[in-house]
Amino acid sequence: MEYHILGPVVPIVSFIAILVLITELITQKNYFSSILYSTKLAYTLAVLLGVYHAIRLVIFISTHSVLQILNESIWQ
Repeated sequence: MEYHILGPVVPIVSFIAILVLITELITQKNYFSSILYSTKLAYTLAVLLGVYHAIRLVIFISTHSVLQILNESIWQ
């Protein structure tokens, strides 16, 4: 939880999605197509994810020195 707030949520949602997709294959019905293909929902989730990562980046930069940031960087 310290590193990523979405950490516990992603595996749970993925597992539920797998169950729903298996059920759709077995029953030959679409259950959540209106939600899965919603443009408004996609834009909302994209903005929320962008804001979340921007906040994480600001917090990381404000709590670490330049040397620590370079040490954590792939550009060493």
